[in-house]
Amino acid sequence: MPMRISALLLDDPASGDGGTAALQALGAAHARGDEIFRLFFYSHAVHVARAGAHPALVERWTSLACSAGAELIACSSSALRRGVLDEHEADAEGVPPTLVPGFRLAGLGQLAEAIVSSDRLLVCGSRQPPHVGVVPALSFQETNGTPLVILGQGGSDATGTRESLDLAMALAAFLPGTALLFRDAGVALLRSGAAANPHEKAMKALVTYGLDHRFAAGGDLPAHGLAAGDFCIPCQIADDAGCEALIGEHAPVIAL
Repeated sequence: MPMRISALLLDDPASGDGGTAALQALGAAHARGDEIFRLFFYSHAVHVARAGAHPALVERWTSLACSAGAELIACSSSALRRGVLDEHEADAEGVPPTLVPGFRLAGLGQLAEAIVSSDRLLVCGSRQPPHVGVVPALSFQETNGTPLVILGQGGSDATGTRESLDLAMALAAFLPGTALLFRDAGVALLRSGAAANPHEKAMKALVTYGLDHRFAAGGDLPAHGLAAGDFCIPCQIADDAGCEALIGEHAPVIAL
C-alpha cells in the first residue's frame, strides 16, 4: 500500500553527500508509488535554499518536488539566522530576497503537521556524533507514536544547540508526550550555573514550555563530571537499557 512520506533535512549541503542519499531514497519512494508530502529543511540545511549557493542541488530538489507534488519548506527561524530571506523579510530589511524560487519559509509547526499527516518521516543528516550511533544518519522513521529528540552535542555549536532545543520544544507544543534524551556530550547542557553553561536559560525554557519528558543517559554523566544534583533542570536518569527502551517506545526518533 502506498505511503505518505515527509522528510526532515538537517545538514549543511556543503558537508557529507550534500543530500544525495536523501534525494535517491525519496526518488525511489516516489517511483514505487509513495506520496512525497513535505520536505522540511532545518538548521544548517536551509543553506540549500540560498539563491546561488547550490544551483545543481536546488535543481534536483525542485525537480523532485515538482514531479511528486511535494512542498519545499525552509524553517523560517533557521533561514533568518543565516540570511536566507523571502520577499516579505527582504522588504522589511531593505535588501534583495535570497530565497530560491520553489521554496517557502515556514515555522516548526509545519514539521509537526508533516509528522502527524505522514506515514513515515525520512530523517537525513543527523549531527549526532557517529560513535553514539543510536539512529542512522539516513532513516525512515515511523510516525505513529510520540517523538523522541536525542541531543548528543555539547553546545560548542551555539546556534545548532539552540535550534535543537527549539525543535524539541516545538514538537512538545504540537505533539504532547514528546520526549528529550540528553546523551553523550549533550549531557553537558544539563550543567547548572550560567558561567559554566551558556545555554542554561534556554534549558530552563524546556520546563516553561511543557517539555516534561526529559531524560539523561546516566552512563555518559561521569565523563562530564556530572551527577543528578548538578542539573539545571529536573531530568530523569536512564541507564543503557532505559535509553534503548526510550528509542523503542517513541516514533519518530530524531537524533541531533
